[in-house]
Amino acid sequence: MVQIEKMEQCPSFNECGAPLCPLDLDLNKRIWYANEAVCKSRIFGQHRWIKKQRSIKKRQTKCWLDRPVTYQDIYDASRERKLSEDQKEVLRARMKKINPAHVKNTGNKQMKSNIAVL
Repeated sequence: MVQIEKMEQCPSFNECGAPLCPLDLDLNKRIWYANEAVCKSRIFGQHRWIKKQRSIKKRQTKCWLDRPVTYQDIYDASRERKLSEDQKEVLRARMKKINPAHVKNTGNKQMKSNIAVL
């Protein structure tokens, strides 16, 4: 009963059909599918993992579709990652291969500024 009382504190409780509620004490026992509802609360729905759920639902990310997803899966996928400089350089190289127009190249900016000075 304590769990229901806690969840009822949410102003969206009556309209919400999200299986993963940030106020749910048994959140680790719940599962979510990409076609199901996501928390709509402006107060409690600002967690990083809920933003990840919204992103998955909006983009229909294939690796998340048609499989049960736990809170821990979403939380792990949404956590901030700290990359070393080597890892960042590898990612930049991959992105440059994919779309060279969108990759910032600091070397060209320096060359342009040097030319302007001459």
